[in-house]
Amino acid sequence: MAQPGLLVDPNPLGSYGSPPGVVGMHASATVDCVLQVSGESVFVLEDNEVRLRPGDWLVINGVVHSWRNDLDEPAVLIGVMVGAEHDGIPKR
Repeated sequence: MAQPGLLVDPNPLGSYGSPPGVVGMHASATVDCVLQVSGESVFVLEDNEVRLRPGDWLVINGVVHSWRNDLDEPAVLIGVMVGAEHDGIPKR
């Protein structure tokens, strides 16, 4: 049960299915601003991937995605999530 004021993801983690080798595909009713501080991250979409390096910014607007770290070092990110209404968030 969600606490008052918190958004509930209408889809449990993994409910979107995943491309081979990918886990945790999800989407949420938020706009996320993410800064890669150190290390590298791979932002995984259903049909594409974006590699983030230190200093890279990413703005996510309710898309189905997952994250991956391909390196043997920690990936440090800073993110701000702002609740938003997304009629297009697919419910599965």
